[in-house]
Amino acid sequence: MDPLVSRPWPTNMNFAMVVKRETILKMSRFALVGSFTAIIYLFGYNATRAFLGIPPALAAVASYVAAISFQYIGHAAFTFRKSASDRAQFVRFLVLNGIGLLAAVVLTVLVTELLGAADWVSSLSVVVALPLLNWIVMHIWVFR
Repeated sequence: MDPLVSRPWPTNMNFAMVVKRETILKMSRFALVGSFTAIIYLFGYNATRAFLGIPPALAAVASYVAAISFQYIGHAAFTFRKSASDRAQFVRFLVLNGIGLLAAVVLTVLVTELLGAADWVSSLSVVVALPLLNWIVMHIWVFR
């Protein structure tokens, strides 16, 4: 091997180990951005319900919009190391989050109005269910 050409990983590591390490790092970044996104959603939803008294579905929409604004920038720049100014990527992100918003509203209404659960149960159900959908679709389609 040419001594001027360096390998992107130590010589005692194989390609599969590097891919696994990079995937784990990306998933860790995803979880960190997602955690802050969830905090923004939880705070927004519960604050608007407690202090403004708005209906659950409207609180979910307002909180979701605030959370995904942060989420796009965080995932583009930090998680997936992409430019946040890519319009096609942004459109894909909006499509995913339109689907996610619909899922959040449906889940919120089901949990609060049909099951009669507390608001915190509803908001928690959204922040548990949506990350699974988001990881798969963001990884494969949005930030390709």
